Amino acid sequence: MREVGVHAIRELLRSKVEYRRLDAFDLDELEKRLTFILCFGILRRVDNPLGLLKVLRRRLSADGGVLLETYGSADRTLDASGGYPRL
Repeated sequence: MREVGVHAIRELLRSKVEYRRLDAFDLDELEKRLTFILCFGILRRVDNPLGLLKVLRRRLSADGGVLLETYGSADRTLDASGGYPRL
């Protein structure tokens, strides 16, 4: 979604949604907690995906959520025991 569209929807709905495009590892520099984070196609492009997930968790408010869109083979997302890694 483009920044212009986000701003138009925010005005229409009188929302507090903010659009930011930045390096996800720089989220720790923000002073506030976030209620929702959208990430598209990022996990396979970073050297440390688990580190990225930890940054996202630190920046979320207690009732916050993350939507991660990614792609790749399912077997790469499982740990050695066949389960998903814990953060």
